[in-house]
Amino acid sequence: MDAPAKLYSLKLPGKSLAKVPPGSTVEVKQDPSAAKTFFVRNNRVLVIYEEEKGIWIEVHKDEHFFSVFNDDVNYGWTVYEGGLLAVRKSKGFVMYKWDKRSLNQLLVAPMYHDEYGYGLPSNTIVFGKIYPSEQYVGVVSRLDSAVEFRSINPSKPGKSVRSLKKRLNLDPMWNQPASSISLVDRYDNKTQLAIALRTASQLKLFRFNKKYELKELATVNDFLPPDNEYDRILFAKFDNGRINDLLLFTTEGLTMYRLNEESGRFQKVYYSTAFSKFRGWNKRTIDTIATIDIDGDSRDELIASGPKGLCVYRSVFTKDGFDLVNIFDDKLENRVVRYGLPKLITKAVQSDGHKILLFTGESFLEVRTKTFTPQTSDIAPVQPAVTKLQPNAPLVVPQKRYIVWLHDQLDLHSMLQPLNSHAAKMELSIPLIELPNAFGVSVRKFLQYKNIPFESFFGRGWSLPLDYISVERKNSNFLQDHDYAILKNNNRIILKRQPAWDSIYHWAFIIE
Repeated sequence: MDAPAKLYSLKLPGKSLAKVPPGSTVEVKQDPSAAKTFFVRNNRVLVIYEEEKGIWIEVHKDEHFFSVFNDDVNYGWTVYEGGLLAVRKSKGFVMYKWDKRSLNQLLVAPMYHDEYGYGLPSNTIVFGKIYPSEQYVGVVSRLDSAVEFRSINPSKPGKSVRSLKKRLNLDPMWNQPASSISLVDRYDNKTQLAIALRTASQLKLFRFNKKYELKELATVNDFLPPDNEYDRILFAKFDNGRINDLLLFTTEGLTMYRLNEESGRFQKVYYSTAFSKFRGWNKRTIDTIATIDIDGDSRDELIASGPKGLCVYRSVFTKDGFDLVNIFDDKLENRVVRYGLPKLITKAVQSDGHKILLFTGESFLEVRTKTFTPQTSDIAPVQPAVTKLQPNAPLVVPQKRYIVWLHDQLDLHSMLQPLNSHAAKMELSIPLIELPNAFGVSVRKFLQYKNIPFESFFGRGWSLPLDYISVERKNSNFLQDHDYAILKNNNRIILKRQPAWDSIYHWAFIIE
């Protein structure tokens, strides 16, 4: 896949649909079978809109529909086909049906009441279409250490909750409070959800087969532990593989895993500091990330509202490896639209574009995508002089002034192994200080990187001093937290700062 040929922007001005008071939790869901019905959550309030002649009309409002103000995983809600709405409240699991502008309660499962402990963060309750049959809504719960799989049939409200007939032989990891249980979609082309079991170092994916047996789909080893600030798992289709790619967003950035068809295991194939807190992302902006097929090639792009506003990232493959490139206009002058939060993306009817529902903080705004051609300045071409380049190996020399900037995740391993085998490119960013040797002769080591074209900048090779000073930041921006060391004769000698001896032109260290 080459670099993206099309860029995208928005048709402005957008259409204001409804005024919504700013809230801490604003979510929008749509009935898949009714494109003109929208369910909006604003903290505890549920508002249902129906579209008539391009205008949203409020047809239902419940001020205390949700039990909590914030977005709590134990109080989830979703909308299914046929106007079915499922929600976990403090009084239990409740299902409604929206029909003829009336929200009717179908059933209540009081066994999931808060009085039994399901509202506590240490317990878990998630629900969704996890079974082979579409008519059942599956409920997975863990109360203390007891894990239960049950089902609810909305068409038979008299039999509200049923347990599985087959007993499941679960691994002890399911019962441990330290492990998390969640539901993920888009693992492959099936609509049936997968069940994710995550520990401190591993992720396991399961799914029920047609015999209602819980089968393991895949295992991801060396998985990052859960992040306290933000941590999100998402599947996206970046190639023609049978299984979609697994994306993990944390404060350290984006890590992508891809299924190896031969081994049947997910392997780490890409890492980037994009989407990290060092690049300005936070939980609020990470939650806006969604998949969209904006160009109709049956592959996904990622749409989000990041630190620079709306963005659409497309996967590209170049000679330097895999990367995500923003193909969205980042120079929109309307800042209200530019920094709006995308809440719902749908395919526009009788159009090649998409409709994006943005929440601007005070209202919902509907905008449409369009192709975009950036402005270019015509520069008179100048015939370059023909010169024969000598393929000399570049030399890394010490800076005249000491610098302390480093790659965010620099460690000794990345310094000794600067070639990223997954991306097939060079990843090295370290300041070097050459130490004086006997007779003033500089001892150097020549490094030649494989699997890189010889004519490229890194393919010609590098020469590094055998003796130099390294700096380890340890993920801290404070100078007093950094560790300095001399690497001499394959030995690492720790240096201790002496700020009292510093001057404008040099820093002082001692060797203890």
